[in-house]
Amino acid sequence: MLNLLLMSGVVTTTFHTSSSSGISPFFGGNSWRIETSGVFAFTHTYSPGIPVSSSVKFYTENWTNGQKQMYVTINPGSSNSVSSSIGTQYPVLNFSGVINSLYVWSRTTDSSGDRFGFAVLNIDGSTNYTKVNSTTLSIP
Repeated sequence: MLNLLLMSGVVTTTFHTSSSSGISPFFGGNSWRIETSGVFAFTHTYSPGIPVSSSVKFYTENWTNGQKQMYVTINPGSSNSVSSSIGTQYPVLNFSGVINSLYVWSRTTDSSGDRFGFAVLNIDGSTNYTKVNSTTLSIP
């Protein structure tokens, strides 16, 4: 954590690190392709965890015909874990606490494969986070 002193008082900015693919959902998103029908899942972890007061809005790629489905889970396996429904393209997860990890699950039944995308659209209705470098974001 870095404390920046300003003439008007103290502003605390917290730096959160992850892999480059873990930071990218906040700044445009992740994308991938499943080449044949199947499942692909991954987990992004954050250190320290990202604080949330009320909600997180995501973009998950889903098609109504059911061939392409996704969902996201905040802190899988923990007591404060929450998941979106399969088929919701812009899920808003009501959550209060710290995001230590995001689990993303995707599936296609198309034998030709499908392309997928995932993004964090906002935290508590705001996008006040800043990209420091390829593995770090800051939140005032």
